[in-house]
Amino acid sequence: MIGIVGEISVLIAFVATLVALGAFLRASVVDPATETADWGRIGRWAWGLMLAGCAVASAMLWTALFTRDFSYAYIYQQTSHAMPWRYTFSAFWAGQEGSFLLWILMTGATGAVLARWWTNTKDIGPISLQSRATFGAPAMAVVALCQAFLLSMIVGLQLGPIPIGASPFTTLIEKFPDAPMFAANPAFVPADGQG
Repeated sequence: MIGIVGEISVLIAFVATLVALGAFLRASVVDPATETADWGRIGRWAWGLMLAGCAVASAMLWTALFTRDFSYAYIYQQTSHAMPWRYTFSAFWAGQEGSFLLWILMTGATGAVLARWWTNTKDIGPISLQSRATFGAPAMAVVALCQAFLLSMIVGLQLGPIPIGASPFTTLIEKFPDAPMFAANPAFVPADGQG
């Protein structure tokens, strides 16, 4: 169940990032007096949905790490029962998929701060409101493009023979289908991880 929720939330985050990218691109080319606010609002809502999806995926990964659910390949490869909690906590970013998820969280937070700064109507420094309105949408489009690339690394989709990203929620049998332990028992779950 943890893996299903995690995979769905990463997929939702990926789609929401693509929507945010399209909305911010559209907001950067339309007349600021007419439609920019509408497209910017759509982009910010999509960005918030993406952040929520990433937060849920992160919570699911940490839950799997701390419950030592060795049916997932990432958990099996990065943790073991002998590890203290601080090493289990840091196992979140120990492997490639987890470190991408950490980067995704940081880019998402940066984008949220940038979107908040862009839409703030108070004059809060040397950059004028007009400058922020002019450069806010293009800057968020660049951040959304970076986020889309990062999310594509962990989305774990299979488009025909082409895999797109590697999900941290891949089960052991999905990652190692030819392993001898699964030949006799497809539901095999190791008693301990590699650490």
